[in-house]
Amino acid sequence: MHHQTADATREISPYRLEPLRTFPRDLFAGKTVIVTGSGDGIGAAIAVLFAAHGARVAVHDLREDSARRILSVIAEQGGEGDAFVADL
Repeated sequence: MHHQTADATREISPYRLEPLRTFPRDLFAGKTVIVTGSGDGIGAAIAVLFAAHGARVAVHDLREDSARRILSVIAEQGGEGDAFVADL
């Protein structure tokens, strides 16, 4: 689910890399997390949120394009991770 800008020249991701104010931004710094089903929906939001708190995220999904899309959202917003395609 992507939203178009007013001028329709680029897509804006619904996922934002903003940390929760109740936790330190570096809560997961130096940690790697695996989020299964993170190519879309709740899994994607969780992956982006972990990245917002400093984690390197292993984005896992059945669809490579979805996993890579979320990984690019994370990378564009300063996070780190890798995309994996697997049926876990």
